[in-house]
Amino acid sequence: MFTNLRLGEFNGLHLVHLAAALGAPPRCIVYTDNMDLVLGREVQRSGAFYETAACLPVTFKAYLQGRLPAADRRDPTCVDRRGELRGGRRCWDQHLFAESIGTSGDPSAPGN
Repeated sequence: MFTNLRLGEFNGLHLVHLAAALGAPPRCIVYTDNMDLVLGREVQRSGAFYETAACLPVTFKAYLQGRLPAADRRDPTCVDRRGELRGGRRCWDQHLFAESIGTSGDPSAPGN
């Protein structure tokens, strides 16, 4: 389940808690426009993964196709904990590397 943290008078965490109350909760990704330490930790405590809307175009496919760990252990205040770009297998690493060299990051795209 993908949901925005902000849903009018409710929030995406309500949906996460409802799903959990119904039995086996689905894997939940809660996203927001801006990083927020307090809300990010609350999302993680609920058992969901915390993401920013800016990262979703890159990470969405990986969330759907990849194997997620049991819990989101990332720091909700930073996109990448490493100081320098090293490349890597994560889709976000590949995206950042492609941006740094001026390509799309899609190996099947023209010019890559």
